[in-house]
Amino acid sequence: MLINPGAGVAGDEAEAEPYRRLFAEEGIEADVRVVTEGDLLPTLDEMLARKPDAVVVAGGDGTINAVASRLAGTGIPIGVLPMGTYNHFAKDLGLPLETTDAIRLIKAQRPKAVDIGEVNGRIFINNSSIGAYTHIVEEREQTLKKFSLPKRFANFVAFIKVLKRWPLINVKIEIGGDKIVRTTPFVFVGNNEYTMNLFKVSLRSCLDRGALWVYTVKTTSFFGLLRLFWRSIINRLEQSRNFESYAAKEFTVVPHRKHVRVALDGEVVRMDAPLHYRIRPRDLLVFAP
Repeated sequence: MLINPGAGVAGDEAEAEPYRRLFAEEGIEADVRVVTEGDLLPTLDEMLARKPDAVVVAGGDGTINAVASRLAGTGIPIGVLPMGTYNHFAKDLGLPLETTDAIRLIKAQRPKAVDIGEVNGRIFINNSSIGAYTHIVEEREQTLKKFSLPKRFANFVAFIKVLKRWPLINVKIEIGGDKIVRTTPFVFVGNNEYTMNLFKVSLRSCLDRGALWVYTVKTTSFFGLLRLFWRSIINRLEQSRNFESYAAKEFTVVPHRKHVRVALDGEVVRMDAPLHYRIRPRDLLVFAP
């Protein structure tokens, strides 16, 4: 088991002891380590060399993404103890958010095969995007460095700052033989279909339908996006002529720049264009209801 107490946080080894005790109470022998971002993957590789029955990760979606990138296609299941701010992956799978319940689910040994998305060789378990959201993530991280704020509030501050600049991107989406050219605030790619409704606790009803979903909007005005925002509130977003969604197993996004910032499960990385997306059906085993 790997525990990531938070990005940039040096964890105390004492944090591992309660988890060792909980696993022992369920009759599970567990090697529990507290790791930081820098030693997460080297520690995981060391553990994988010992051929474990499963790997459990306690952390947010970014940490789960890193572990899933090593476990995908290996047949080794991943167990999740949610510790992040949002825990989208855990919530969409219906995983228990209480640690004791999550460990009992792992003990039941019923791994489920779920899809993962991939763009230019990098995987994502939830979603990937270019455009406005990447600016929001970068503004949020700068805000968190300057001020001691809750992550949710820092996200709101970042959203307001980006909204003032109103960045647009020019892209070409090549999908199923069609070429769709757009000037848009964003291109959002989901690992399986998202429910575009602000008040849905679970954004995806399943993670094993074997398709990526591409979402974008044709509107370029601030007030046009506000109208779409209101439609999402009243659950009428998909009826708007300015809102577009497509399902595909594979497609390409061609931005107008050679290099582009891409968000993957809440982390921003720099990639060379074009962006080749594909679904990897049922390539990750996870303990789930």
